[in-house]
Amino acid sequence: VRSGMWLAFAVGGVCAAGESGSDEFPLLVDRPLIDGRAAAYVCRNFTCSAPTPDPAVLAGQLGAVQGEDG
Repeated sequence: VRSGMWLAFAVGGVCAAGESGSDEFPLLVDRPLIDGRAAAYVCRNFTCSAPTPDPAVLAGQLGAVQGEDG
């Protein structure tokens, strides 16, 4: 998943990565692993899509956000 998040560029975007259960990044608190795998959360205007551990799904979610930006 981590490699997938670098595939898209979003103006004003934020990428954060951390260990599950860590409180190092408040943004990641209460964002658990999915089926024991790292998960990505794509958020826009204070609303997040369903978390995914699948790089292909992540690419689609990021592509949709890029499409909204024109």
